[in-house]
Amino acid sequence: PNGNPVYSQWKWLYPGISAGWEVSDWYDDGDYQFGTNDTIEIFHSYTQDTLLELINIVTPIIKLDILKTETYLEMIDNNPLILEWSTPLGTYWVEISPDYTIGYILYGWIDGDYSGTLNTDDYIELYTLNGPDSGQVIQSTIDVYATGLVTSSVCQGMCGDANNDGSVDVSDVNYIVSYAFNGGDPPIPVTACGDANSDASVDASDSVYIINFIFAGGAPPDDCSYGSWGDEDCCPYEYNSN
Repeated sequence: PNGNPVYSQWKWLYPGISAGWEVSDWYDDGDYQFGTNDTIEIFHSYTQDTLLELINIVTPIIKLDILKTETYLEMIDNNPLILEWSTPLGTYWVEISPDYTIGYILYGWIDGDYSGTLNTDDYIELYTLNGPDSGQVIQSTIDVYATGLVTSSVCQGMCGDANNDGSVDVSDVNYIVSYAFNGGDPPIPVTACGDANSDASVDASDSVYIINFIFAGGAPPDDCSYGSWGDEDCCPYEYNSN
């Protein structure tokens, strides 16, 4: 996919189907194209949840027009973005919703719109590789053909919530003091979550910052120096405090 993805609408497929997601921000990896290795901020209009996700794979997704409820398949070949522009015959697919255990080979295809590429309303035949219907052939038209993203979270917890109980309060002050002065356990789920003042360290100044936030109307924790902790970044406070 090309162009700016901000405001584009998406459906979460695994685990569980959840519609209503929107890309609210996009951090390009430097190639000026929306794709693998980019980071996206996604926002759910109903729950108000905001997540920061790293795009690991961009791949075609199809929804089958069969009796089974909301059946989605994802192409799992090594280079799906190239394969989708040639014949799809022989490509491998996995069911991602409602299950994530059944694999298929696409071995029959009628190009319904004569586009030369797999698309909505095309007719396909899939050979089942495993599961209770192993060896059986599924015949279906494609109800939806869309771009799919396989992502992974790039942060954990909530900035300032050092004890990981879902809020920032006096108990986090005590937790940080215990860690900084008494050899207590580090903040969880990652040490970065104790970095309330976002100076890339966890010490007494973070406790003072939280006290000022709780009792004196000070600024809330920010992003806990996001990007400074390698694979152990904490999610910004604003993402979890809605």
